[in-house]
Amino acid sequence: SFDPEPVGSASIAQVHRARLRRKRWWRRRGGRVAVKVQRPGAERLMLRDLKNIRSFLSSRIVRGSLAWDADAILDQIDGETAGEFDFTAEAARMDAAAATLAKPPPGRLRFLRRLFYTPPVAVPRARAGLVTKRLLVMDFVSGIQLSRLAGEAGAKGSDAEAKMLFEHLGDAFGRLLFEDGFAGVHADPHPGNLLV
Repeated sequence: SFDPEPVGSASIAQVHRARLRRKRWWRRRGGRVAVKVQRPGAERLMLRDLKNIRSFLSSRIVRGSLAWDADAILDQIDGETAGEFDFTAEAARMDAAAATLAKPPPGRLRFLRRLFYTPPVAVPRARAGLVTKRLLVMDFVSGIQLSRLAGEAGAKGSDAEAKMLFEHLGDAFGRLLFEDGFAGVHADPHPGNLLV
């Protein structure tokens, strides 16, 4: 089943709830999933906008008043934009982040902790065979957006829980940066993209 009402929406894509049927018990697991669908024409529109910005910034009037190299910045944005529209690359980053955070952090007795470790931060995994450049099917993770949690936590007076939450998030981002070598870093960590 596929819920046509999106649970999340942004300029590039929107996310829907769905349920996969189990084909064969040994082939593919069923269950609740999130389906991220790229908006039709979004990439073309973004590339056109970038071309217009580049044209505007290269005009004689503007170029003479800039204290920075607009071409270098726009070249960087062009390269990053291509990656934003490739959901196979996003799936690879998600899976790398999930694998890193599923392992216990380095330290003494790691082999024992591996047996009993429950990661405090989870990353949804992409569903193999259900990812294309414009479609990403991943595990559905339910929770409360971090942006909504601030008001609820303030009302309940749970400062200790909030402190623990931010320690876990800080630890997770640190591990992704320094253990994973940037492969699984969440590059859009605003509070609406993080669930508790």
